[in-house]
Amino acid sequence: MIFQPFFRRAGSGALAAGLLLGAAPAVPAAASPAAAAQAPAIPDFTEVDLPFFWPRSAIYGLDAASPDSVWISGRQGEITFYPDGSAHTIPGNPVVRRWNGGGWVEYPLGGLPNQGWITRVQAGSPENVWINGHRFLNLDIYDHEPYVARFTGSAFTEVALPPGTTDPVLQVDDSNTWLTTGDKIYRRTGDTWTLVTTRPSGSGIARITAADDIWNVETRESGTEIVTSHFDGQTWRTVPAEQPTPPGWVSLRDIKVLSPTDAWLAGIAYPERPAKTQSPLLMHWDGTSWTRATVPPGFKGLIDLEKGTNGTLWALAYLGEDTGMGLLRYNGTRWEPVQGGALPDSVDYIATLAIVPGTGHLWLRGGTGNGRSLVLSTQ
Repeated sequence: MIFQPFFRRAGSGALAAGLLLGAAPAVPAAASPAAAAQAPAIPDFTEVDLPFFWPRSAIYGLDAASPDSVWISGRQGEITFYPDGSAHTIPGNPVVRRWNGGGWVEYPLGGLPNQGWITRVQAGSPENVWINGHRFLNLDIYDHEPYVARFTGSAFTEVALPPGTTDPVLQVDDSNTWLTTGDKIYRRTGDTWTLVTTRPSGSGIARITAADDIWNVETRESGTEIVTSHFDGQTWRTVPAEQPTPPGWVSLRDIKVLSPTDAWLAGIAYPERPAKTQSPLLMHWDGTSWTRATVPPGFKGLIDLEKGTNGTLWALAYLGEDTGMGLLRYNGTRWEPVQGGALPDSVDYIATLAIVPGTGHLWLRGGTGNGRSLVLSTQ
């Protein structure tokens, strides 16, 4: 049997066998990626009931540290009005909730009781959970400052940032917290931020596994050149990377580092400008160079990489504007489309994948065509 790794759009009738994640209703499923090897099936997804949120709410972040420590973040209660014929938006209030295995729990946010967004939550372990977002000033959505806080077990306590920080990005594991601020990378040491290094540039994606193992990946020359740099604790070194075929260009989306000789880089490749067609970009680091890796046919791009139970690597893959998204899983030698994982009819798009440590259950953050945020789980 030929496996279809997605099902039809919400509202289009019966669901095909597999994972859909899409954005426009009533579009029939396209032909399946032919004869691709099949990863073992996963359970179907069910919608997780969310707590009450005020209107104009949105879920921006999702992460999991354990079965009783799954976190979401976002905002609620945003208001837009038109006092002079043009739109003026009053920011909503911040949202952070923890799924404790039986329901959602809310905790105080120190320094951010209202007028804020929490755009990301990072749960390295149940004891090491961080959030970051924006604190809005003067009831103005365009006037804001960065906000970062750490979970203490009963509340979130705001953490001061290095001077000049404008757009902080956190990376958290079970025992370490890293902070990227433009061209600087810091490590949390006790109650302070310790400078680790200055990045080769202030752009691209930084991925940190240790103070002597940091990657920075970016594109230059309007996306036509991929630049991959590695920090060994002393110096940055640019390493070889297979380049797009001219006049093509790429959009880098994620990097996952498993070991000094095993890392993956995901994104979308466009063969021409303006972009009329696209293909998945998947590159592998073997300790010597970055080279293109094979993706099963039928996929148009890769947007997220996650490491699951026992080190299994997953990818959230784009199937095209009219056919949604699907999941891939690496079996140690090749990438395979994932069977199962049917979604409720109400789902119209998926944006984030989280994998619960220990159990391997999958959680998804997505939404409907009318703007309602959804959280789904195989748990």
